[in-house]
Amino acid sequence: MHDTLNFGRLGMLIRRHWAENVKFFLLAALALFGLMAMVFAIWVIAEGSDYHEDDTWVIFLVGLFITGCIFASLSFNALGDKAKGTYWMSLPASHLEKLIVTILFTTVFFFAVYCAVFFPIRQMAFAYIESSAKDDPLNYKLTYLDWKRDAEVKLVARYFFLCFIAVQSLFLLGSAYFKKFAYVKTVIVGAAFVFLFVWMMTGIDDKMFREFGQVNWNVFEARKLDLSGRGAPTQVYKVSELSKDFSLFMLRYMWAPVFWVVTWFRLKETEI
Repeated sequence: MHDTLNFGRLGMLIRRHWAENVKFFLLAALALFGLMAMVFAIWVIAEGSDYHEDDTWVIFLVGLFITGCIFASLSFNALGDKAKGTYWMSLPASHLEKLIVTILFTTVFFFAVYCAVFFPIRQMAFAYIESSAKDDPLNYKLTYLDWKRDAEVKLVARYFFLCFIAVQSLFLLGSAYFKKFAYVKTVIVGAAFVFLFVWMMTGIDDKMFREFGQVNWNVFEARKLDLSGRGAPTQVYKVSELSKDFSLFMLRYMWAPVFWVVTWFRLKETEI
């Protein structure tokens, strides 16, 4: 079948995917609910009497990354089995449509379910703490974040969400590439790339210090400092604002689309 997009066929594929996996989704949601309830119970007991809302956001992000990446790494598990892989490849839909359905369920649907599980449990924990605070206000305290005033918190939350989408798309790609132990192998490959990136950036920084003297470098701007004591002006080298804005835009938003496109090409060349 040609790798085209037909919305009617896409809708039928979404319904089929839901019908075939609804039991798994329900069991996974129940397991997530139980796990999250246990985590919040431990948090309520461990914190003692002084509670902070920002701790719950740490729980939210850690759980989101771990469970989301595990869920994404199972996306193309069928390709590792000849019978299931043959059935998946023979479905009357293009690889693009199959990828879109997978992204919808592993990213949009998963995130919606995760929030539907997390926030009610968190609210129940908060209700218990507030009830205890009413009975014993001297020993129980719950501190909320001020989202209206703390703009930095909103910015950090936005970047963490973008990072989650990028990391999950990486694990989706790993699921298409690795037929066995996709989660573990993707973690290893991802860690290796992060190490190489940090090593490369550190090497560039060291090279600038060694060959050009005392240089303060922050990626988009380099300042060469005068250490001779003659009062020479500081030399500043920086990229244009347009180049800087474009680079920042790409760094924020390019990762997930790039990983999705590579996954699409990988699925097109997959053979069972």
